[in-house]
Amino acid sequence: MSDPQQHLALMFEFIGLVQGNDVAAIDAREEEFFHPDFRWTIGGRGRISRTYSGWKEYREVIVGEVQTPAEIVTVAANADHIFALTRLAGERIGKRLDLQVCFVVRFDDGRIAEVRSVPLDDYAWDQFWA
Repeated sequence: MSDPQQHLALMFEFIGLVQGNDVAAIDAREEEFFHPDFRWTIGGRGRISRTYSGWKEYREVIVGEVQTPAEIVTVAANADHIFALTRLAGERIGKRLDLQVCFVVRFDDGRIAEVRSVPLDDYAWDQFWA
């Protein structure tokens, strides 16, 4: 049976490494963090909005592009999923982002199998990433 507490601990550890821009640590523990079929889908219609197959593809496009630190507003979990409402803020090429994004994280075999991030303001998201 899946353990929501372990999933939360893994997710918060991963978030901490992302926030600290410690890509090397994530790379070194990729098999521990991610299920082999890992996918990350970013909502919206901006240039980064699509489904990424695996950590390496996601990392190559997203990580380092811009820091958008996430402030977690609320979290809910069940056996296989975590829902996190966050507030993301950042700047890039003279544009500011400050909006809420929902993350739905699905676990399989104790690892992150899928992430879906859904910005609550598609227009602001798309403008920021245009």
